[in-house]
Order: sequence, then structure tokens, then C-alpha cells
Amino acid sequence: MNFDILKSRLFAKIFIPLQIIITLFLMVIFIAAIPYLEKKLYALQEEKVIAFMNSAQHLIENESQSIDQYWKMIVDEQKKKMADILNIYSSVLKDKNYNVAKTEDFFRENTRLHKLSDKAAFWIMSGNGQIMRVGAIGIKHGKAKLFRDYYGYAIYNDILQKITEAPEGTKRYSENRGNRITDRKVYFKSLQKNNLIIGVEVAVDSLDQELEKQTDSLFSKINTDLKRQRFSKKSNVVVIRGSGEIVASSDKGLRGSDIAEIIGANNKDRINNATKEPSANRIVKLEEKSAEKTTIIWTRHFPDYDCNLLFYINEDTLYGAADQLKIQIAIASVLFILGINFIALLFTGRVSSVVKKLSDLTAGVKKGDLSVRVKVERMDELGELADSINEMILTIEERNASLTNLNACLHKATEDANAANKSKTGFLATISHDLLQPIGAARLFASSIIDNPQESAKRPAEKIKETLKTAEQLIAELVEISKLNAGTIKPDISSFPLNDLFNEISRAYSAKATAKGLQLIIVKTTVIVKSDKKFLRHIINNLVSNAIRYTERGKVLLGCRRQINKEEGNISIEVIDTGRGISNTQKDEVFREFVRLEKADNNGDKCFGLGLAIVKGLTSLLKYEVKLDSKSGKGSRFSIIVPQAISHENESIKDNADIITITAKKVLYIDDDTMQLAYMEKILTEWGLETIPVASKEEAFEYLDEYPGELDIIISDYHIAENLNGVEIINQIRKSGNKEISAFIVTSDRTEEVAENIHNNKIRFINKPINKNELLEEIMRAI
Repeated sequence: MNFDILKSRLFAKIFIPLQIIITLFLMVIFIAAIPYLEKKLYALQEEKVIAFMNSAQHLIENESQSIDQYWKMIVDEQKKKMADILNIYSSVLKDKNYNVAKTEDFFRENTRLHKLSDKAAFWIMSGNGQIMRVGAIGIKHGKAKLFRDYYGYAIYNDILQKITEAPEGTKRYSENRGNRITDRKVYFKSLQKNNLIIGVEVAVDSLDQELEKQTDSLFSKINTDLKRQRFSKKSNVVVIRGSGEIVASSDKGLRGSDIAEIIGANNKDRINNATKEPSANRIVKLEEKSAEKTTIIWTRHFPDYDCNLLFYINEDTLYGAADQLKIQIAIASVLFILGINFIALLFTGRVSSVVKKLSDLTAGVKKGDLSVRVKVERMDELGELADSINEMILTIEERNASLTNLNACLHKATEDANAANKSKTGFLATISHDLLQPIGAARLFASSIIDNPQESAKRPAEKIKETLKTAEQLIAELVEISKLNAGTIKPDISSFPLNDLFNEISRAYSAKATAKGLQLIIVKTTVIVKSDKKFLRHIINNLVSNAIRYTERGKVLLGCRRQINKEEGNISIEVIDTGRGISNTQKDEVFREFVRLEKADNNGDKCFGLGLAIVKGLTSLLKYEVKLDSKSGKGSRFSIIVPQAISHENESIKDNADIITITAKKVLYIDDDTMQLAYMEKILTEWGLETIPVASKEEAFEYLDEYPGELDIIISDYHIAENLNGVEIINQIRKSGNKEISAFIVTSDRTEEVAENIHNNKIRFINKPINKNELLEEIMRAI
């Protein structure tokens, strides 16, 4: 290496900034990267602890499920036993007079009672509170003949109150016998015909004792499993009660101890306080710091068992491996940077040497000396650059003459370009914002690709494509407007089925409407119109596109209908939406060029304010009438009056129900008459509705269970079964999760009672025999 190069200004400008960058990079690593890495490594260790805690938590939760299932089994079994006992005594007291029940009947049933439960007891009380028979509960017949004398007024009145609300129920109370208080539960039932109340009661202490045994068994099982799940040799996992007693531990010597002896009284209080907070069901991290060590503690609260799961470990043990890895990474980073620094020194020295030679050569050429040459023995780009400079010097003299001519031509071309630009100024001034904005965006994205060649060019290229497409769209619409204004286009009138255009619109806009969450409804037709097919397609395209653009939710409908009280043979093509609507003051403005209303949800589809202007121009050219009916916030209706090629007296959208097709709707039809069921299925299917015919409530709910939430309309006969009508079935379906579903009742029953029942339940009413047009209109109104 030639050390004279160190005196080069270029070398100083390259190498010194490079050294500064490397130094700054090293500082960033130590100041920012190392702490960040430390945080990540610590977080990784903590994630391992949390994963371990979750594993222990799942162990406790899985074991606790067995207690819940056992407890439910005991309670359900007791309820069944008590219900059987009450039913036994109810069957014995089967006559209106109590004295008819024979003693041997009670003896026989008492025997069955003891087989059900040896801890249950019974009593019989008259309606006025007199005890008429007792068994195994300690009431001495003759000493306390009134129920309230034994149980007290509070329990007596509470049972009477519950009897008035339901014929049977339960009551729990505490009984003091000697020095022992026993919890008991009473199951009672009212026999109104006999004016009697019978009861059976049982002690609940045995259930509580059984639950306590299962809980102890749970903690014993957890204690065994925790011993096998130790996180590390210097960590421990314990389960403590609310009092602080350790009931399970991975260290067998800690069970029965107080947690305060291990983690300190301060952290014990913090754990108890954490269980009272709203986030007590989450993992809480606590730190215990002392002069000798720092202990990290994680805790998880189980409110159902009033216990906490604790994991604690020494901080040095937890983060020791991370600290060691952090030091190794720092040392490796320093060595790597020093190596890069040495390589940069060699590289910049060689490059600077070649550039110095080239600099001396160009300085000579600048002074007019074209005899100088540079010799660089390199096979890379710098060598190629030196060869190119040598060849360039040879041709400079030849180029001097040609440059003079080129300058003259350039001057003339500049003048011509200025004249052309001046003539275009007036035209571009009106559209500068909309046209130059996408072009400017394309230039920015192109600059991004040039300035950052190493980054992916896919996204900027896509943006360039989108912006140029926007500019192309605006230019196409400007050309269309200019042709309309100039009157250079003429219509080509022909006859064609209108439904062909409707199908094209459906294919073009169904996906766009679905992407916005809108429902695009296109009503099919057999009408043949007489018009310019290209122009009419353009008109309908613009109207449907505008409707989707300015509709945030709801639906957009395209259809046609025959004109009434107008010249025979005309139809109205209508586009209806549920969008924001247009105010009266804006109805005339929307058909002007470059007029845009409030910002629309375009989903990337640019709006230049020319769509409705083109609709207005094309309809004027075709001599059609365009109407706009709209209210702000209520949606809009655009209508185009178009002549029919073939006019039939009875053919129209409204009157010919056989040609209507409604897609993407499911109808549940319920009727126990198989003939009517088949007839209605045929009609609804012809209209394009997916029909599910059923003959009973059971079949209806079988379908709903298999396909929940996939229903749009219910049509039902009123009289379905002997004790069931269509209104009741519809209400049951609505309660099952289809609250807002539209429903119809078709019936020949015209009584006021039936009509009132249908009306009160918000169901539409259609008389039999069914008029197809009326049914179709009701369905269309419902959707």
C-alpha cells in the first residue's frame, strides 16, 4: 500500500467519514442495541417462566374440574332423591281427605323412603300450619302441633310465600341441637287438592365434608405433580391459601409453612392485595430486593379456591445465561467492526489512487491539452472508466463542430416547445389538480426507485401503475366529454334484450359491492329495448358505479318497470341505493362537469366528477329523460326512460311475476298440506329463491340446527297442527336467534282473532288463495 495516498483529499473525505460512521455505529450498539438485546434476552427468560406458570396453572385447573364434576354429581343425585321422595308421598295422598290414606300405605312408602336416603326425613302440614304427620326429624307429635312452633315464624312464612309463587321449592336453614349447629335443606311440595304441604329435609354437612375431602385430595395431587415440574434447581413453585399457608410445593420440606418466611411479610401483603384488584385473575410479577439478593416472584390467583400459585427464583439465576450471552455478543460485535474498518482502509486507498490519476487527466483536458492519456491496469469499472475517458478525448475535436449544429437545432426546438406549451396552458389549467397529481405521484415513486436501488421496487412500481391508470381514466372521460360537447359522435340504434346489459353489470360490479359489504340486487327481465347498446351500457355503468361509491351500507338495486299513464311502449330503467342521498340544492349540480359531492368511500376507485355529466350528455344525445329522486340521508333513485322494441300489453316488471329472479335469499316455507307445499316450492324456486319446504315445526328446527343463521324469510300456513299455529312457530324461530327475520302468514282464515294475532307479532298477512304478484311484491318489499 502506498502511504502517500494518505495525503489525498479524496482519501480524507472518504475514510474519515467512514471512521466516524463506524464509531457512531459502535456507540449505538453499546448505548441502544445492547440494552435492547438485554431486554429481549430477559423477556425470553421471563416468557419461559410464564410458560411454566401456565403449565402449572393448567394442572390446577384440570384437577379442579374433577371436584366441580364430583360436586355437581352429588347435588344432582340429592335433588333426584328428594324429588323421588316427594313423588312417593304425593302418590300416597291421592284422595281429597287426608284420613283416607291408610297407615299401611305410609309404612310401605316409609320403607321405600329409607332405601332412597337414610339421612332424609319427612313431614305433612295442613294449609293452616298444623303438623299432621312427622317422621325421623325429632318433632314429637302432640308437643308441637303447629309447624311454626317447631320451625319458627320466619321459615314458616317463607315456605308459604314460596308456595304461592311455585307449587314446589327448597329452603335452607340452620338448626341448633344442643351444642351443635347443623345446616339443613328442606324440599317441599304443595298438594292443593288435599290442602296439604309435604316436605322432606336432609342435612348438608355431609356434602360440605365430602367437598373438603376432595379439595384436600386436589392439593395433595398438585403437590405431587409440582415436585416433578421444577423450573430449575434454584427455583420453587408453591400453592398457598389466603392465610399464607403453603399447601403444595415443589420442595417437599415447605408444605405447611407460612409463605412470609420465604418471600417476606411485605410481599405476602402485596400478594393478598393483588387478589383484590380487577386483574387478580392474571399473572402478577413482584420483586423482593435485599442487600444480598433480588428474588423475582410470579403469582397467579385462583378465587374459586382462595389460593395463589407462586413461582420465585433468584434474579442472578434467572438472568445469568442472558447476561453471559450479552457479553459474548458485545465482544463479537467489536471484533467485527475492527475487521470491517481495516478492509475499508485498504479499499478506499486503492480507489482514491485511481481517482487521483483520472483527476490529473481531466485537469489537463480542461486546459486544452488533448494529448494526455491515463494508464490504469484494472479489470473493474474504474479501468473501464479510464479507457472511456481516453476514447472520449480522441473524439472531442470531432464533436466540437457537431455540437455547434446541435445547439442551433436545440434552440429552435426550444422555441417550438414553448409555443406548443403556451397553446396548451388554457386546457391544462382546468384539470391541473386532477391530472398532475397522479403524474406527480408517479414521479415521486420513480425517484424512490432510483434513490434506493437496493430496496424492492415492486410496491413503488405498483403505485406508478395505479397513478397512471388514474390519469388514463381522467383523460378517457375528458375525451368522452369533449366528443359529447363537440357533437362528433352519433348513436347506433338497434334492438336488444335489456337483460344482457343487466348480466354484464352483475359480472362487473358484484365483487366490488360485496367487498364494501353491500348487497347488489339485479332484477332480471325479458324486455327488449330499442337504443344504442354501447351508450346505454355506459349510462347504466356510471349510475351503478356512483351508487356503490356513495353507499356505505345497505343495498343497490337495478331493475326496470313499465311506465304508467305515459306513452305506451316506454320503460323506466332504475338504479336505487340506500346511500347518503342528495339534497334538493345539489340535484342540478351533480350533472355538471367536475362536480363532486361529499367525500365517498371509493376503495381506490378515483372519482373525477364526470360520471353523471356523461350520463346527462348521453341521455340528451339519445333524447331520453333522466330523473333523480332523493332525500339527504335516505338514498337515491335514478330513472332513465327508454323505448321498448316490442311492447306487450300485459308485460312489465311489476305485472309479470314469472320473469323475476331474486338471488342469494333463503326462504323457509312451512305447511302441513303436501300439495300446497309442492306448489309454493315451485313458485319460489322459479323466482330464484332457495326454498326449504317443511311440513312441521320439528322439520323446521332440524334445518335450523344444521344451518344456523342462514335464513332470510319465513312463510308459513296459520293452522299447522291441532295445538300449534304458524305464529307460534315463527316466534320460536325468532327467539332461537333470528330476531330480525321477515315472516309471512298465508291463510284462508279471515277471522278477526287470527288477523289480530298476526298483526301483534309483526308478521305480514297474505290471504289464500295466494296471488303471485301480491306475494312477490311483499317479498321484494321485505328484502
